[in-house]
Amino acid sequence: MKEMVKNLREVMYPYTGMKLNESEKIRIKDYIKGCGVYGVSDMIILSSTEKHNYLKVIKTPHGPTLTFRIENYALIEDVLNSQRKVRSFPRT
Repeated sequence: MKEMVKNLREVMYPYTGMKLNESEKIRIKDYIKGCGVYGVSDMIILSSTEKHNYLKVIKTPHGPTLTFRIENYALIEDVLNSQRKVRSFPRT
């Protein structure tokens, strides 16, 4: 799951907190309270339980929350390994 979070941050760059550190002590409510200060309008949250992985899309501060169960996924390295001709796009 940590690799999927890292890949999602790469895909959403530069509109993501690349160096954001999660903590067990900090709850979603705390992040939502800080959204106004940093001008954040949307959040994507990945979570996992013993049975399933979930993706939540939150519109802050008072918007709807969409929750999706992740059935299967491919990481960036899986996609690159499956290509015949590997293409790399540098960040600008």
